Amino acid sequence: MEGLSSVAFQQKKYDRCCEYLKSALLAVSADSSVQSSAAQQRIVNKLTNVMQIKLSIHNQEQDTQQQTPVCTARDVV
Repeated sequence: MEGLSSVAFQQKKYDRCCEYLKSALLAVSADSSVQSSAAQQRIVNKLTNVMQIKLSIHNQEQDTQQQTPVCTARDVV
């Protein structure tokens, strides 16, 4: 799943990337070995990064919408 998340990330499919990372985190969480702790942290870091990118994109879209001038009937005439 982690590999699929990398592909989705490269394709800028951030929602899909998050889903893959969440699935990978669930799978790794089921393993109680010491190695799984490092894997969990790695996946959480990747998930955090993707979510920050999604938030940044969302904020940029909001800023763009606020800067778009509104055309009124008076402007058209």
